Amino acid sequence: MIKTEAATIFHYTVEQTETGIVLYDGPAMSEADALDCMARDAGYADFASIPAEIGGADTLRVTRSAA
Repeated sequence: MIKTEAATIFHYTVEQTETGIVLYDGPAMSEADALDCMARDAGYADFASIPAEIGGADTLRVTRSAA
């Protein structure tokens, strides 16, 4: 966990539930921010920009850890 004046940043992992593949593992301010970070890493503007046929939130598990 990283504390800044504006916000607390946690460590998040985004995993595809059917395959167990980790799609994002790193810092974010919230679960929604972690999904946006995952999408940006994949070349999209944000999570909402990912086409539905690729897979939606129902196939993802987002977990927050203290580290």
